[in-house]
Amino acid sequence: MPRILLHLAVACLTFTVGTHLTRILNARVGKQPPCQTREARLTQASLPYSTADPQLLDIYANYAAAQTRHDSAFFERVEAEEFRLFADGRSYSRSEDIELMNSSTADLVFKTEDLKIEMRGDSAVVSGRMSATDSHGDVQSWDWIDVCVKNQHGWQIISTTQPD
Repeated sequence: MPRILLHLAVACLTFTVGTHLTRILNARVGKQPPCQTREARLTQASLPYSTADPQLLDIYANYAAAQTRHDSAFFERVEAEEFRLFADGRSYSRSEDIELMNSSTADLVFKTEDLKIEMRGDSAVVSGRMSATDSHGDVQSWDWIDVCVKNQHGWQIISTTQPD
């Protein structure tokens, strides 16, 4: 029973943080961010200059390719056990997120753009835009915000929010 309460508390906290960050970002569109943020464009060939931890940069350098090839092991490693995805008005666990990825069509190619990383000690807020292109050339894209923490497993994503 205490484990369920812990999971519920983490889910509520993650939801609250994600909702709060979404409000802040929506309110500040076109304004100077309240703290230093570095923008980086990732390519497979090189990682950008940034104050971000190299391990965190590595996660996002490989994220889209891992999603394209449905690499469950990658997401089990980089998403924390208590990970929550907030999308489409729902909340998904890490296993549900991986299940969604594995159930998507195999012809989708994902790409990460407009990556921004705001470091806060052993935590970071990472935002960007993801696009998915199918074999017909149709593209869907969406913004996302991740909250990451550095723990005994290295950097892990604890929540992803896809604001409307």
